[in-house]
Amino acid sequence: MKDLFKIIKNEIKRWLIVAKYAGKTQDSEKFLAHKNKKRIFYMMVPTHGNLGDQAIAEATYKLFKREFADYDVITTYDEDVYKDIYLIKKCITKDDIVVLHGGGNMGDLYKTAEQQRQCIVRNLFEYKIIILTQTTNYSDSKYGEFLLKRTQKLFNKCKDLTLCARENRTFEFMKVNFPKSRVVFIPDIVFSLATKRNEQNREFIMTCLRSDEESVQTSVGSILNSVAELDSKTFIYDTYVARRIDSSNRQVEVNSIINQFYRAKLVVTDRMHGMVLAAITGTPCIVTKSLDYKIIGTYQWIKDLNYIKLVKKLDGETLRQSIQELESLSDKDEIRVKEKYLLDLRTKLGVS
Repeated sequence: MKDLFKIIKNEIKRWLIVAKYAGKTQDSEKFLAHKNKKRIFYMMVPTHGNLGDQAIAEATYKLFKREFADYDVITTYDEDVYKDIYLIKKCITKDDIVVLHGGGNMGDLYKTAEQQRQCIVRNLFEYKIIILTQTTNYSDSKYGEFLLKRTQKLFNKCKDLTLCARENRTFEFMKVNFPKSRVVFIPDIVFSLATKRNEQNREFIMTCLRSDEESVQTSVGSILNSVAELDSKTFIYDTYVARRIDSSNRQVEVNSIINQFYRAKLVVTDRMHGMVLAAITGTPCIVTKSLDYKIIGTYQWIKDLNYIKLVKKLDGETLRQSIQELESLSDKDEIRVKEKYLLDLRTKLGVS
């Protein structure tokens, strides 16, 4: 009952925000400036410091540039979703596309993102919508069941909705629960950032461990101590920074974290994008699961890479054996995820 009351309260709050901007024409300039061109409205673009999400955004913009050069891209940040919905409704045409940022936020684990997505779909269901690579996580709680039923109702109203699943469990879930949508199975789009490897100056073992609600580690401290005992140059790192990120600094931030992975001779992580960044930079990686199945599911795309090792837990003995095994590799496999699955996406996404 408490959760349902929150939903109603937040719904009223969102509509008040939309109504607030209904008569403000000055806020529509960025939309109206492109009114004679086909447009992609890229919505829910993150401004928080999760660099995995920022890498998704960077890869998405490169996708637009590579395969949607005939469209102008207009960005709506996560903090402006409700403000911009009304303005988009005023100028959107049947030639435009609404693209929602990907990630692992479909469900009730990240309620704010789920509510934003539902509000967008409710208002723009008559137009072409693409929800980029996602992991679903609707719990068995009453709140999770409520959100899923409401999402099903909204998605089934859509004229042209494409859902992108980045691992098999989400793919099967989407096909069953959203049967009227086009469901596409492709890897996390960050794999498309893979570039030519730099094998010089590999300096240290780097840890990249969660400290949020998705962590299942009982003692991060003991993991860090175990790694430090095996390598005195251990570098403690994370894919989260405590600052706002937008178009002015995103590329610098993403390039910085990629370069950080290039400096590591080995990575120990329980972050999905820690594993992905290790894979695309050719960095040996020991990875274990987090709260949901996105790591295990995403690992299936790269399970044949000899330098990525999935383990059940990060205890001292497992780390010792795994580090020894990875450090003894004489040659590392070439990653081919981008070439196999992340080129020529336009047709897969249903855009002619």
